Amino acid sequence: MIADVLAEKSIKFIEDNKSKPFFLYLATHDIHVPRVPNSRFRGTSDAGIRGDSVHSFDWTLGRVLDALDRLKLSDNTLVIVTSDNGGVLDTNGPTDNVNSGDEKTNNGHLHNGVLRGNKGSAYEGGTRVPFIARWPGHIQPGTSNALVAHIDMLSTLATLTGQKLADADAPDSQNILPALLEAKPGREILVEHGNVLALRSGNWKYLVIGPGAGKKNQEKAKAKGTKKPELYDLSKDLSETTNVADQNPEVVAKMAKQLADIESQGRSR
Repeated sequence: MIADVLAEKSIKFIEDNKSKPFFLYLATHDIHVPRVPNSRFRGTSDAGIRGDSVHSFDWTLGRVLDALDRLKLSDNTLVIVTSDNGGVLDTNGPTDNVNSGDEKTNNGHLHNGVLRGNKGSAYEGGTRVPFIARWPGHIQPGTSNALVAHIDMLSTLATLTGQKLADADAPDSQNILPALLEAKPGREILVEHGNVLALRSGNWKYLVIGPGAGKKNQEKAKAKGTKKPELYDLSKDLSETTNVADQNPEVVAKMAKQLADIESQGRSR
């Protein structure tokens, strides 16, 4: 089983490098098609083969964390668990449309919770993902509303390890170490991408449509037949059900300009 092999190789890598700094990037296969959880995980969840695969992922992660504990490395190791995109109810590959994790086999489980959209969408269901960080003695337990992105990891880890990025390196990556270690706010704005570009600024979410959005994005919006800009206040409307662009024209204008400026500059850092 792939999960067994990845867990074993990850643990072996940690054991071989336990006496020096190391970086382990563990990209599991469990949640991607074809999902084939080991028989010991079959039927262990209430969400079909998709849920069983998540149990397999949990087991893999547990093996790695147990190894850190056994080797007494947990207190000196930053562990980050995250995902590349929001969920989607798809088939389990070209040859399996039966037990594939659709709405029926999910037993009513909401794969993105209350979030609108799926993988590939610029709505929160496509762009908002879990981000769990653990570093005993450095990261305080709890939740954070800080805005961070995967692209920030390069700048953040470079800062953590005392490395300096050249100006041309990772032009959209920001150091969010203060958000992790000091519970401070993360980045101010974040460009998101799905079927169109979008911009997060605090609790505001703007989806690119109309004048000021940049030529490429106007063309995308026109091709999709979208005429009105979309603006959501995520503090009140996490499901992005109510477009408040008409009530907040100044916010739309400001965010449209910010996004257009970033697009023309080709970088945000």
